[in-house]
Amino acid sequence: MHPAHQNGATNRLSPTDRLTEWLLTHCPISTLAILTMLVMGATLGVYWPWPVIVTAVTFDLGLYYFRRRRARR
Repeated sequence: MHPAHQNGATNRLSPTDRLTEWLLTHCPISTLAILTMLVMGATLGVYWPWPVIVTAVTFDLGLYYFRRRRARR
């Protein structure tokens, strides 16, 4: 067996992957809510997405606030 080759191209993330990782790290609830609505919105019967988006953003802001508050201690 030959050792695995070190290929730099396989270790690099595409801009889309970096954006996705950043969104999931910094605002996970909003990201997952929006992705779910994009993929399954019509199936779930969500035709007016603004209440769901506003709720998800509110929870993300609360999560951000509590993370910041906890990090200061």
